[in-house]
Amino acid sequence: MKKAVILSLLILIIISGCIFETKPNQTTPKSKVKVNITIPESKIEVEEFPPSVVNVDVSPNYTYAYVTWNTDKPCTCELRYGEASGEYTNSLKVETEPSTDHEVEIVGLSPGVTYFFNIICTDEHGNVTESEEYFFTTQVPPKPEISNIHLDIGFNNATVFWDTDKPCTGEVLYGRKEELLIFSSKNESFSTKHSLAVKNLEPGKMYFFKIISTDELGSRTESEIYNFTTLARLGDSVEKNGIEVKVEDFDYEATPIAIKLTIRNCMDYKIAVNIDYLAIVSEEGMQYLPNEKFEQFNLYPRAYLTQEYTFSDFRSSGEYAMFYITINGEEYVFKLRMK
Repeated sequence: MKKAVILSLLILIIISGCIFETKPNQTTPKSKVKVNITIPESKIEVEEFPPSVVNVDVSPNYTYAYVTWNTDKPCTCELRYGEASGEYTNSLKVETEPSTDHEVEIVGLSPGVTYFFNIICTDEHGNVTESEEYFFTTQVPPKPEISNIHLDIGFNNATVFWDTDKPCTGEVLYGRKEELLIFSSKNESFSTKHSLAVKNLEPGKMYFFKIISTDELGSRTESEIYNFTTLARLGDSVEKNGIEVKVEDFDYEATPIAIKLTIRNCMDYKIAVNIDYLAIVSEEGMQYLPNEKFEQFNLYPRAYLTQEYTFSDFRSSGEYAMFYITINGEEYVFKLRMK
């Protein structure tokens, strides 16, 4: 019976996982308990500093600019830019693979304009840096040079010719008054040789004009203001600086050829009239009258004088002859039919 009880106790001890050790002079047994403890793994985060943007450099041209910079660790970057400080209306993704050397070309810019930009860089750990603001100004191209201005003048029209040192568009502004160039003739194609017709003019009238040429970069040049007088015919009046000249009659069949002129003072005060030069020209030749044949005379306000001049040595088989008279330094030109 004792054996059975002892055996049962041993089985119970084994089942409960307890081991009794008996030491001398101790009546209470000690027990050792085996305990399994599971400690969860902890995630240790390493602190990462955001990248630095350094060595920012800009090389602007007329319509584009190269921007370069470095970062202290591999990054992908974005450049934002615009024409107002802090207002970036455009952006460019610089690269798809992280790098420490960065370069981007900004295109489609306007010459002579200031642009503002900053740079946003992201490293491989997702740390982001936004740079300070930078700015640059695109270059201003040299203005076109206008040269070799000349005209082909008719009764009711004129053609203006000129050259430019680079391809440009062309425009002619014109009008009867220097301060009111209200009419325009233009050509939008680019060329270095230019010609534009101005039409619907009046015979024997003075017109003022200036030329505008614009190159492919938008650089624009305006010429000074010039003037010309359309050709006059028999019976047309030409006025310059208050003196009006009119060819009253042209007898080209007479021997010698005779031209009758009326010279009128259009001013409200007396003026002295000096005829400096008088000539008739055709494709076959010309004849001019020497200065000693002309006498200075005075004209009172609104008064006029009619005189006849003859050219004994002039002959022409052409259809027209050009008649030139210069009074007080101003030239008057008439195109007279010979047939």
